[in-house]
Amino acid sequence: EIFEGRARKAIGLDSTSYGFLLMHSSWGGDQQREIQVLSALASVLAVDVLRPVAARWVSMDAWSDRSWYPEHVLSRSLNDEGSWYRYQKLGRLIHFVEATALHGSPQSLLHCIEGFVGESHQRWLKVAGGPKADVVDEAVRMRPLAAHEVGMEMGCFVGYTAIRLGWRLGGEGTGWGSSLRTGVVSTELEAVHVCISRHHIDAARLSSAAEVWAGHIPWTTPRYVEQFGDLGIGFTFMDHKGTRFHQDLADCRASGALAARSRLLCDNVLKPGAPEHLWMHHRSSRCVAGAQVLSLHEFMEPDTEDWQSLRDNPPPKS
Repeated sequence: EIFEGRARKAIGLDSTSYGFLLMHSSWGGDQQREIQVLSALASVLAVDVLRPVAARWVSMDAWSDRSWYPEHVLSRSLNDEGSWYRYQKLGRLIHFVEATALHGSPQSLLHCIEGFVGESHQRWLKVAGGPKADVVDEAVRMRPLAAHEVGMEMGCFVGYTAIRLGWRLGGEGTGWGSSLRTGVVSTELEAVHVCISRHHIDAARLSSAAEVWAGHIPWTTPRYVEQFGDLGIGFTFMDHKGTRFHQDLADCRASGALAARSRLLCDNVLKPGAPEHLWMHHRSSRCVAGAQVLSLHEFMEPDTEDWQSLRDNPPPKS
């Protein structure tokens, strides 16, 4: 109602608000509403290259005819007007990847995103590449998913780690990625980031192995149980907001989403930091067997130290 009321007054929303609307429409299975939200988002984006990324599942006629708010063209939110430079940088990433990546190859997509960071000196784009990527690969290799399990990523940004996890966790048979299943579901609130991540995953031809849900992470935890049942999460990668890692882990446990001995890998626990998570789960008196805190460096920044924490969910008490 708020969405339609503002549309009637030709007032657009900001990208985060569109993310909330996408969360509600997709969770409820309302595809028509989701198309309307994506259409509205595409119509107000200030950076032209991002418009087809937002509207890629919507025909151009559908979002340009404005059939559901026929009298007005939506104005841009002041919040998004102020974000023009940030979206322009994301547009350059889209251009670079589309010009250089071999579509259909997850490895090529990952390599090109890494190349954008390195060759273009775009250090604002923080991805879990280099030694962090090696840790992600080894963590999922040593804890493969059972048939009923999926991986969960909290915080998607441009889809870099979602591609890696979909590629690694979505494979069945003898080779990683040989036969695809749903390997990971990633949750992201910012609607433009959702669309960019889906765009990159689709370019890697991993849409059956990696999904991106729009949603506010503390609110969407119950959806994992609704979708995959109790004990359905076998691997979790947290890279959203370090001050919430311990709370979101507690929510997952309370909901019954985590499988026995499910694996948790957290990024950026030194910078920006996850002090409460480290104190609650990695100090000696509370540390489970095999838990580790790994000192690494940021991708393409060898002088910048960061940590990743790794632990397995303790088995249920008998």
